[in-house]
Amino acid sequence: MPDAAPLPSPEDLVRLIENSRLDVSTETALQRGLRTLFSGKGIPFDAEVILSPQDRIDFLIGDIGIEAKIKASPRAILRQLDRYAEDGRIGTLILATATSFVSRDLEARGKRVLVASLSRGWL
Repeated sequence: MPDAAPLPSPEDLVRLIENSRLDVSTETALQRGLRTLFSGKGIPFDAEVILSPQDRIDFLIGDIGIEAKIKASPRAILRQLDRYAEDGRIGTLILATATSFVSRDLEARGKRVLVASLSRGWL
């Protein structure tokens, strides 16, 4: 059996997401687009991973958690990511969002949070 291809780095995933024209009309459409994108690139992922009774992250690729957000306040998003960062399965978080953030490299509970701008693929 051949060895599995190495998983992409968080930075590679951010570039892939940002260079794609994803439907951002709803979070459901965005999640569907990300599923199609990852599948088309042969990237293995788990979707809708339950982290706690109240938290479910959109995607888990190795130890990289990916959350897709269309409309939410930065403060609410950061609170949500902070809860996600408590889970031991997550080493790095990627936020795929249309919400503007001052920084594109954040932190939650000592874990990196990278921001993938959903508008870049449309520029």
